[in-house]
Amino acid sequence: MQKDTHGLKYPPFSVARATALELNLKSAKAYLNWHKENNPAYLPRYPNRVYKEFVSWNDWLGTKNVFTPNQGVSFRPYWEAVKWSQKNAADHNINTGAEWVAWCRQNRDTLLPKDIPMAPEAAYDEFKGNGWSVWLGTDLRGKMLASQVETHIFAICSNANLATPGNYYTIIHAPMGESEMHQKLAEHTDMRVYRGYKWDVALVEQVGQLFEVFGKNMGEGVWFIHNLNELIFELDMILEWFPIKKDKSVIRMG
Repeated sequence: MQKDTHGLKYPPFSVARATALELNLKSAKAYLNWHKENNPAYLPRYPNRVYKEFVSWNDWLGTKNVFTPNQGVSFRPYWEAVKWSQKNAADHNINTGAEWVAWCRQNRDTLLPKDIPMAPEAAYDEFKGNGWSVWLGTDLRGKMLASQVETHIFAICSNANLATPGNYYTIIHAPMGESEMHQKLAEHTDMRVYRGYKWDVALVEQVGQLFEVFGKNMGEGVWFIHNLNELIFELDMILEWFPIKKDKSVIRMG
């Protein structure tokens, strides 16, 4: 650990610089403004005064380096990310922004999804109004805010082949949103998505009745549906269609 003139402790230079690179900020002014707004405990405001290894602001921020970690990265929507980070924080006893960054640095190649940012305050405009307590779910308000945002989607899929004939469909649920859906579909590369829908808690019973009318539950998420087109017609009348992207293309029924 290194200390500044006020005795505050910071991580070693290599760790701190790697963290600063993740912010993807383009200038010293942008960094100082970001630091003033967020006051992170895990990075010094003036690294040039703390680290003897400090070379320049360009080096600190990577503005003249080939290595720009967040360039081209598309992070999952804010509330989907919040739900993931809250669960992860609970699983690993993460209670502060500094603990979050330390965990991310240690697990970025194994447990941290590529579409979850290590520095959410730099990745999301929504973070400013919610802060770490929402991101980590460290208070009741943060947990309640996340629970009130509905991210659940489901998809009607099929992998019809000689072993699994037509009219048998797999219903895949993703409570945390599209990113979770992609992960589940990646486990079933032969799955064809016929339609995805936003989940509406108020309509769960009605949706269930439609599935019972047009199909038979075979267990383990598999349904025998005798007329998929009629079921989809009815679902389209009450639910919002959610186009699911796979390999940069929108999967539609057909």
